[in-house]
Amino acid sequence: MLFSNVEFYDQGFLTYPKKADNSAIVMPVNNYSGDEEEIHQLQAFLRQVIDDRFSAVELPSSWLLFHLLLRHRYENSPGVCTLAECRTLAKGCGLDEDDVPKVLRYIHHHLGTILFYEEVQGLKELVICDPNVLFKSIYHLVAISFGGDRAYHTAAAEIRRTGEIPTQVLERISSQPSSSLLRNKHIIELLKHFEILTEIDGLIYFMPCLLHPNNSLDLSCEALQAVCPPPLLVCFNGNYIPLGVFSALVVKLSKRSWKP
Repeated sequence: MLFSNVEFYDQGFLTYPKKADNSAIVMPVNNYSGDEEEIHQLQAFLRQVIDDRFSAVELPSSWLLFHLLLRHRYENSPGVCTLAECRTLAKGCGLDEDDVPKVLRYIHHHLGTILFYEEVQGLKELVICDPNVLFKSIYHLVAISFGGDRAYHTAAAEIRRTGEIPTQVLERISSQPSSSLLRNKHIIELLKHFEILTEIDGLIYFMPCLLHPNNSLDLSCEALQAVCPPPLLVCFNGNYIPLGVFSALVVKLSKRSWKP
């Protein structure tokens, strides 16, 4: 295989059907003239991967019914419902109201088709039945920051340079209708919870993963030795540092009080 000599191959990062005639792990899809036969082949490939990789888990029929009804009722529009609405729906499925958070937690962590962030302030009373509602808002923010919206072309260049997002831009990250239960403040709280976004002094939002690499910096040993205090070098396995990780660490450390 082409990937047999890479480190993550031995760790089981890549997988493919054991019953397949070949060891292909990349399946090309023709988006222009592909036919139903091609789709059926891809479905069969994925089904073999799932059967070989995962074992069946028995769940109460009431959990399955609750899951299906929740998606059927709220997935398309508006894509979000309240926890109270979930409890009402659960009654008709034979579920106890107190078990609803547990069921939602299981679906969130094991299926991902319904998202329930009970640990995030502002989102603990909401249930996201269509994950695309959430992803679309975050995508809109990233697209603006990379110049995907001509109205924010100038702002995008500054965001990529500093990682700082103007409040007026951040307030427009949501492309959902005004009637949606999922508001901009919920998206911001979620990004802050996962430390993707940092709020500084209540005035600036800093998103280090949007920073553009600065290749003009002098990183020679002589230049670094002249800096006081000296910079902190963070090194990951493979000698690769994800974009923005170091900047996020510096901001986090600067917000804390350290004693010698």
